[in-house]
Amino acid sequence: MEEDQMETMIMERLEGLEAGSAVNIVTDLTGYFSAVKSSLKYAKEKGLPVIYITSTIPSHILTEQLKSEETPVDHIQFVDCISFMVGSSHEATENTLYIESPTMLEAIMLKTTLWLKKLKKDEVLVLLDSVNSLSMHNDEVLVTEFLHYFINSMRSRDVITVVLSVAEQTPEDVETLLKLVCDESIDVASEEEM
Repeated sequence: MEEDQMETMIMERLEGLEAGSAVNIVTDLTGYFSAVKSSLKYAKEKGLPVIYITSTIPSHILTEQLKSEETPVDHIQFVDCISFMVGSSHEATENTLYIESPTMLEAIMLKTTLWLKKLKKDEVLVLLDSVNSLSMHNDEVLVTEFLHYFINSMRSRDVITVVLSVAEQTPEDVETLLKLVCDESIDVASEEEM
């Protein structure tokens, strides 16, 4: 799928989401970063602050990549679960909270809740990047339990939750859970909507 088509599809599908909705964006590796940018663009256009939970790429690298592609980052707060683990720069910044490892699932929930309290906004978008990375670092059962709790907790706070997953690399139980707890699934890997 072309990047413009993907962006249009994601933006249109996110447009109809109500507060407390959860959506799973299924992408392939080539469209992964485009899916991230489209989600962030949607949030920016809607005036929504973003809590970006990254267990895939360190937050400072993501920030550099987004800026190099002229994607605004001033509305993003990070929960960075990977910088410590990979020995990347993790100097304190005003928009990043660090967790020592993506295995610390409870800490992800706590840091996300902390950002929600600090933001003091009625509407927020949480972007979880990605279930595949969390599944690599954690037992599949733990990831499923965490996602079930996390998504429902965000729903109860009227937070829009966007969960990224990579097609054909998501554990089956995790994929099944996402279909159950997410209001919508956007498949931009195969051009078909799920």
